[in-house]
Amino acid sequence: MNGNYGRTDEIMPLNKAVKTFKKALAQDSKEIDRESLKAAYISIAKDKLKTNGLDDIPVSFDIREETNRGAYHVSENCISLNEVFINKICNSDDPYQKIYYMYEMLNTVFHETEHAIQYSEMESGNEVSFSTLLFIKETILEKFYPEIYKQNYLTSIMEIYARIAGSRDSAKFLNAIYGVNGSKNFFKYDYFSRPIRDQIKVLMDDSLVKEIDGERVNILKKFDELMKNLPPFHRKNLISMYPLLELEYYPNGTKVEPIEMVEQVIDILQNPIVPENIHEKSQVYAYLGSYIRTYDMSMEQMNELFQYKTDDKILDMIIKTGLQQKRKELLEKSSSAEDFNLI
Repeated sequence: MNGNYGRTDEIMPLNKAVKTFKKALAQDSKEIDRESLKAAYISIAKDKLKTNGLDDIPVSFDIREETNRGAYHVSENCISLNEVFINKICNSDDPYQKIYYMYEMLNTVFHETEHAIQYSEMESGNEVSFSTLLFIKETILEKFYPEIYKQNYLTSIMEIYARIAGSRDSAKFLNAIYGVNGSKNFFKYDYFSRPIRDQIKVLMDDSLVKEIDGERVNILKKFDELMKNLPPFHRKNLISMYPLLELEYYPNGTKVEPIEMVEQVIDILQNPIVPENIHEKSQVYAYLGSYIRTYDMSMEQMNELFQYKTDDKILDMIIKTGLQQKRKELLEKSSSAEDFNLI
């Protein structure tokens, strides 16, 4: 093997990693150079991290027991991958099983790098998105209720997004190196698409409801309660760690008023620091829409917000749509529909 990839800090170039990956897929398992293959996976992981501005996160194959396939260690800010899978790839006599193990390792690489990106976005405060805010709330709740993660692993929001990213990025990677039609020769069309559909369904159905202390509770409401009841210095520390919380909570732990939230969002959209591409703006819009739908407003607040007008037509549409949806939900729960004549 040329170079010391996988044994030193030297990273295999991505183009070489792609060639190594393709070669390993095509050749007999016994012929695969395991150190080259490990280096290829590390290179793929490092490329995704670098694309997201995370150049300094170490990635290594240092799990050598039949446990989890990989892990992002928050405190050490590093990614561990399982060498057992490399052994399975190199020792498998069944070519289809070898391919399966290679895909599972690829999925793991993208899954764990997604976790690293999630934590970076939570702590930076630059990613104004509803999903990032959910990651923050889930992470903080886990600190106060440690059993949440284990009891709700399948519906963990951070895990759902990481599972989606693992399948999505694996499919993109294979399509990039083989083409869509070429990659279909190596795996069934729904090998990655079905898990994405399944995870999105879980996300939509019950990801916000968790079991905590034997009760099924909505984590958004549980988090609001937590912020109200925390000592001031705890709240200050949390907001310092996760700046996005400052958009949604006053220093005393109560929720920011809807009108004030709209004005904050307008400031964000007008800030030259926010990239002008549609993806970044759409995240901010989605954040406000989700805030309106999940905020427990009084009738006065809903009327006030409905009459509020901005210079941003998209923002006005999002406010109106969010309130109409909220109104519909209230109508369905109310026996006196005339009380909710907002429009």
